[in-house]
Amino acid sequence: MPSKRKSGAGAASASAQRGKAKKPKEAPAEAQEQQLNSEFSERLSDASSNNVVPSNRACAGDRRRRGAGVPVRRGSDHQGGSSPEMAKTVSGFGQGNMEGDESGVYNCRVTPVEQDFDDFHLDILIAWLCIVMLDMSMHTREPIRDNVLSGPEWVREVLYGHPRRVYEAFRMERHVFLNLCDLMKARGWLKDSRYIRVDEQIGIFLSMICHKNSNRDLCERFQRSGQTISKYFTIVLKAVVKPAKEVIVPPSFDVVPKEILMDPNHTRYFKGCIGAIDGTHVPTSVPVSKQIPFTSKKGITTQNVMCVCSFDMTFSFVYAGWEGCANDRRVLSTALETPRLKFPRPPLGVD
Repeated sequence: MPSKRKSGAGAASASAQRGKAKKPKEAPAEAQEQQLNSEFSERLSDASSNNVVPSNRACAGDRRRRGAGVPVRRGSDHQGGSSPEMAKTVSGFGQGNMEGDESGVYNCRVTPVEQDFDDFHLDILIAWLCIVMLDMSMHTREPIRDNVLSGPEWVREVLYGHPRRVYEAFRMERHVFLNLCDLMKARGWLKDSRYIRVDEQIGIFLSMICHKNSNRDLCERFQRSGQTISKYFTIVLKAVVKPAKEVIVPPSFDVVPKEILMDPNHTRYFKGCIGAIDGTHVPTSVPVSKQIPFTSKKGITTQNVMCVCSFDMTFSFVYAGWEGCANDRRVLSTALETPRLKFPRPPLGVD
């Protein structure tokens, strides 16, 4: 019996020891969380002092697997295939869930910068970054067309200024310029765009063909980009060609021009004359392979253009496209012998 009591006392003491051993596991949750947070902060500070960068992909993978209830091993998401000595891990001890619980601390992989770059490559990278920063600092973005007098204002000033300025700028009088703008808008050949009105478009076109201005000269004059100048020059050129069939028409052969009737000298020598024919050479740009036939007697590449006009300076026939070396008689003979050109001939029986 005494032995049984002793054995019972020994069992009691053993159960008491086991109870004492279980007491630390029953510590409050707040104390555990505080302890884990402090330990994580220490490890995180060590990682930052060693110039390591956490891998977002590894952290995201840990969160997904931990939320799904899959155990995560330290270093399982390491990317890049470097040695384990170069990889460092910040261990987390909290637990997350699939509902986006961010209260826990996760096991995140951190990768040192020196893992993929040695000293030589780091020097190259730093030098490249310095060059990029220097280039960005030297090439600041600022508007180049900053003149106070813009294109629309200059056109308006010329049109409503002295009449001589209009003729010098556009080689036509004010009323002719305005009538041309109205005709283009009425026929629908030109229209005001969002930024450029019709009068400025025609001003760009006339400034180039009348004064041989370059694209850059017009960019500075109208405060527009080179692309805008080329775009609207082409648009106006196509629009100006359209009324050619309405403007260039054969003269009336049964009416004697008043310039001849009112001038006795003209009546004596030009009785029955309805117009004049002449040729002119217009400079042109020709490919190198075709420059020889287009070279005129003055040594420049030109087109020989034949024109027929009346006494009031109205064109009634234009034949362009001939080489600069072509003779005027050859151009006239071809125009007379080609029916499709519709050279203005007097009707039969009219002297």
